[in-house]
Amino acid sequence: MGMTALNVKKYRKFYVFSLIGIMLAAFYPIYMGALVAVEMVRNGAVPLESYPKYVIPYTPIAIALILGVLMMPAFQRLFKKLYFFCGAVFRWEYLSWLKG
Repeated sequence: MGMTALNVKKYRKFYVFSLIGIMLAAFYPIYMGALVAVEMVRNGAVPLESYPKYVIPYTPIAIALILGVLMMPAFQRLFKKLYFFCGAVFRWEYLSWLKG
């Protein structure tokens, strides 16, 4: 079942706006995670008063969401009807790997 040129154009527009939306939503957790990483490299530890709240769970979740959205077209081509399920499993496994 092929896609027409109009459907491809709509899909690309939807995909790009979805990616932009996810990246905007994930900016703050990734930014805070980067600040913590820089602080750890400079000082070897992060002082309690400068440690941002919720950086531990939200930074890996934000990274996994961005990677999942980036990989969705590949999952659609490879897995056809099960692409959403395969993308969700990929994100879940990536999160488990990051936390683990």
